[in-house]
Amino acid sequence: MKKLILLISFIVLGITTQATVHVVSSKNNSGTGTLRSKIATAVSGDTIRFNPNLIANGSDSIVLNSEIAFSKSLTITGLYTPTDTLFLSGGGTNRMFRVDTTTFVVFDSLVLRNGFDVFDGGAVFAQNVDSAVVKNLLLHLKFLMLMELFMVLKISGLLEGLRSLQFLLLVGVL
Repeated sequence: MKKLILLISFIVLGITTQATVHVVSSKNNSGTGTLRSKIATAVSGDTIRFNPNLIANGSDSIVLNSEIAFSKSLTITGLYTPTDTLFLSGGGTNRMFRVDTTTFVVFDSLVLRNGFDVFDGGAVFAQNVDSAVVKNLLLHLKFLMLMELFMVLKISGLLEGLRSLQFLLLVGVL
């Protein structure tokens, strides 16, 4: 009987801890349905996606007024079609994401532009992340310095096994 109760407990626990997909429905910087609010309410293991209606009238941007910092394992999947793209932008004044001390982070199919930080990661700064996966990422570079080239190489997976991953010092305009 104890084994049956334990088995049922594990099944219920497994069902209640499944990852959730959060869908961004607003292009605003903050508030209900925004990227910022979805990341804030997500828990480790969740996925953030974007509602296709955000580019129903053509390409558009989400401009972040400040970086979004988080310390949880997330997958963030961008949105684009053959003709339209949802850009994530730092507005030329700030970095877009800061990820610190987590097991994994996945950036998939994102188009990042106009990020800026004087010292570290204009688009994304990640440290103490066991696994950082970057797939189908497009960075719009204003110019490419030697240090930025090194960071882009980290993104492409040419430099692996890094516990601290920092990439792209400056993302410029299209």
